Amino acid sequence: MPITPEQRKRTNTILKRAEDMNRAKSIYSRNWFTYEKIWKLIEEKRSGEDEWRASLPDTWSFATIKTAQSAFVDSKVIPVVIRHPDDPKSKAEDLQNLYVDIANKGNLDNELYFLRLDAFKLGNGYGKTIYVKDKRFVWEIDKFDPQTNEFKWKKKEINEFDDPKTLRVSPYLILIDDLARADWNTVRDLIEVEVMGRDEAEAKYGHLVDDFDLIPQTTSLLDQLKASATTQIAETNGTGLQDEDSLRSYQFFAPGFDWSNEVVEILHYWNKGIKTPSGCLDSNEILINGYPVKVDLKKKPSPIPYIHKQLPYFHIPYSPYSGDEHHAAGIIEIGLAEAKAIKRHREMMSDRQKISLFSPAFSDVNDEIDQRQLKLKPFSIIRTKGGVPKQFQIPGLTTADLLLQDRYEASFKRATGIDERILGLESAGPRLTATEVSFLREAAMKRLKEFAFLYKNSLLHHEIKLKFSIFKQYFSSPFSRESKTKDDKGTRILKNKFKEFKIKSGNTYTKKELTPNFFEGEVDVDLDLQILLPMTQAQMATMWSQILRDSVPFIQAGVIDISLKKTFEKYLEALGVNPNSLKEDKEALSVEMAGTEHNLFADENTAKNMKTVLPNGTPITYLSPAHLLKHEELLDGDIHIGDSEKARLLEHIKLDIIGLKQLQVQQSQPNLGGLTPQALQGVGGVGGIVQPAQSSIPAEQPTI
Repeated sequence: MPITPEQRKRTNTILKRAEDMNRAKSIYSRNWFTYEKIWKLIEEKRSGEDEWRASLPDTWSFATIKTAQSAFVDSKVIPVVIRHPDDPKSKAEDLQNLYVDIANKGNLDNELYFLRLDAFKLGNGYGKTIYVKDKRFVWEIDKFDPQTNEFKWKKKEINEFDDPKTLRVSPYLILIDDLARADWNTVRDLIEVEVMGRDEAEAKYGHLVDDFDLIPQTTSLLDQLKASATTQIAETNGTGLQDEDSLRSYQFFAPGFDWSNEVVEILHYWNKGIKTPSGCLDSNEILINGYPVKVDLKKKPSPIPYIHKQLPYFHIPYSPYSGDEHHAAGIIEIGLAEAKAIKRHREMMSDRQKISLFSPAFSDVNDEIDQRQLKLKPFSIIRTKGGVPKQFQIPGLTTADLLLQDRYEASFKRATGIDERILGLESAGPRLTATEVSFLREAAMKRLKEFAFLYKNSLLHHEIKLKFSIFKQYFSSPFSRESKTKDDKGTRILKNKFKEFKIKSGNTYTKKELTPNFFEGEVDVDLDLQILLPMTQAQMATMWSQILRDSVPFIQAGVIDISLKKTFEKYLEALGVNPNSLKEDKEALSVEMAGTEHNLFADENTAKNMKTVLPNGTPITYLSPAHLLKHEELLDGDIHIGDSEKARLLEHIKLDIIGLKQLQVQQSQPNLGGLTPQALQGVGGVGGIVQPAQSSIPAEQPTI
């Protein structure tokens, strides 16, 4: 079907927007290749007369970014849902568990790791929160004969992912409104470029176009974006001229360098602030290699497919230039001047040490020297007229050189505000005390807390709220039609299919179902900053031990309502211990007790005394259904037990059955008789017969 004039006009408008956005972005992105070169530790090799000189990469920027990333790598994005007075008690906790479950499914931690890496390297990290429904057809095994190794197959559609998902977007593949400022809400429209193979694009977007062969074989916009991420490193030949044979192209843009006709660019245009042909400030349009696959038209609008009607993207800057500029500076840009100084000084010291070890030969000072031959390099011989050449001793590194190196490194740390010692590592140089390291860490964390503020603000006001809105859109209408079957005479049945999510409690996962009231009214959320910038293990352990020590008297007195059990579990987790690994496995102990009792009853030497040892059956702490099942299992399989011993064992099992029934009644009515099952343990009740607890109140003494 040919392109209509209206479609062509709309396509040209979108491409013009892409050109304007790319022009505004190029002011900042033109230096990205320099930062990428530093990050990837690419050396600018020397050639010719300068080939012997050192060419060292800048490892300081690399190490600083890794340090900043390490400070956040254990952080978890767990929203704090604020409960309203009219909400059910479990609503806030259930919504939080729903978010955590969906985040785990979408591997949110991994996406945010690379998003932060973009922010640290280039100053700008981008993400999008959308609903992903990933379906594909596969050949499923219908029948299999292991004797002949023959298979029968049937075609089946599988759903690999069907939930909201947050994805990292490459800064190279996103174009932002040319009038955008630092506040993300000022972004009126944006473009994301998606790169994929032609066959893959046809499978994903083929339903939007009548004939996919109509899409041209061009990648014009992508070539422009790719060019901004490409650079050529020149290796000098000592004369200041470039050696053309030594030029090497470096590509910092991930999706390849040479493009075939089987690669297409999918341009996603999202708009919420510029009027469209349909008359609204709301559109989501797609161009593939410049072909209008889906565009907004007067009689056929193409709106944003989400109820929140916002751009489903968010921006995490590292260090904003100002409130009037959208883009921001990264760690490499901030420390670039100091890093260059460190690099040059290290190269100079390396060159000087090499010349000191392999000094050139000079003649007497009174001799006439050919200045054209006066080139300083190891083992060089400078020709002279008259006299005998002698080696000139050049001193090696001095204390002043090393002190200057320390000054450069301190200047870099001051510029970036990040020191590897904030992670508790001991760097080279004077050994620091624990107090000094603590102050150093606190000072460095203040610089990272600025980024943590921007990070938290973007996640809270965009990623989390966008995701909760998508929850409401896709999970609050759970009705779905069941497909007709042979038995229902062609009728269709309406069935409630509410979304299920998992809750982790210790080492156990339980499933819970969404209810309609989850999304009634407003959902207010907050985000704990401490979660995003965790303390060291030592700090966490110290904090929780202090909370335990200070709060226990108030908890016991009922002054404050805090779970002592949960507090102690937090303390154990801070020490790196799994609390569940320390819990007693009562089921296993109960089964083990049954085995021990059977061995004692089956032995004729000990069986006669068991009535005295266990007069009322097994102690209540070891009674369980598994205990009785184990007794039955051992008794059925024991062919050597004598009749008298077996009779005693059966009598013991009867007492256990009575005791277990009484225990189950007490557990179903925990306040029966003023005693709880916990209170019964250790009171003296065995075999289900409760012994009265001794009163802790002394009897009244007679008056004399």
